[in-house]
Amino acid sequence: MLQSPLLMRVWNSVRLLCGIAVLATFAQAQPQPKPIRRPANNQLALETAEAPVGRIDSPGAISVITNNLVFHVSPLSGKGLLSQQVDDALKALDKANGAATLVKLRAFVAGTGDLRRVQSIVNDLFTARKLPLPAVTTLQTGALTLEGAQVVIESISEEKKSVNPSGLAFFAAKEAASGVAAVAMLDAAMKTAGAVPLRVTCFSDSLTEATAAQNAAAKTFPKAAGSFLQSTRYTLGAMTACEGVGQASPSSTGAIVRSAKVILTAPQLAFSETDADLQLAFDRLNKTLEPFAVTLKEAVFTNLYALTKAMADKALAMAGAGTSQVVEALPSLDGTMAVEAVIPAK
Repeated sequence: MLQSPLLMRVWNSVRLLCGIAVLATFAQAQPQPKPIRRPANNQLALETAEAPVGRIDSPGAISVITNNLVFHVSPLSGKGLLSQQVDDALKALDKANGAATLVKLRAFVAGTGDLRRVQSIVNDLFTARKLPLPAVTTLQTGALTLEGAQVVIESISEEKKSVNPSGLAFFAAKEAASGVAAVAMLDAAMKTAGAVPLRVTCFSDSLTEATAAQNAAAKTFPKAAGSFLQSTRYTLGAMTACEGVGQASPSSTGAIVRSAKVILTAPQLAFSETDADLQLAFDRLNKTLEPFAVTLKEAVFTNLYALTKAMADKALAMAGAGTSQVVEALPSLDGTMAVEAVIPAK
């Protein structure tokens, strides 16, 4: 037995040193973090800040064959929550398109549904099937013409053969005093241009007029796909604006695309109300178009979406031409205006 205080202190010191040695050996055996390698400018590069590994973003613009494009609109459904309705809408569009390749989607989400769910579901579905992502536009609007319906999705797909031998005609929306009058105006414009209706989209100040436009379009354009919606949740009046796409004839006039290919863009957003901020959205869209060697000025059809009438009018004046619509909300909570375009490829 170690009775001497001196011997006990020596023994305790030996045990402490042995313990430290064991801990040091264990620490050395563990995986050590790799040192951070800084670039020459000593600034750390945040490689995953904007594009996390594994995430695939929808294209900002896509070039497709003009004569091969087909147009569909998902059927309205009042069943389930937004996610289920988006999933059902995409499945219906996929079935309607058959072997055609989906290249552009425009989704109108009614009420207070989360716009981000649309993009997320599209990304998951197309990635799981190893398909290229389409350009996507998502907009928050008021009510749709079926109780409980939270989303309607328009699609543009590319067939494997020509279905529009003389190209496509695009018709900017013009306001009319009612849904019926707006449909009549679009019908007159298409007849004057000698175009066969392919798709009709009507934005109304009230759900009543959206329903009236839907009923009128069913009689006037029985073979065309159609979307009919209240622009915002608040009934502002009876005004309605209907835009359209038609199959051009050899003699068609107006905003006609006869080029072999056409460029369809996703929207670019502005985040304030100043002219400089609106111009920045146009500049970003032009930057997206640089690989295609075209600019926004060459667009045959431009859509502008804004949160107020004043903002929509200002954006339209700056763009020079196109269609402007007031909507409930844009894909970003901070967004004030969005612009997208259709441009003939060179």
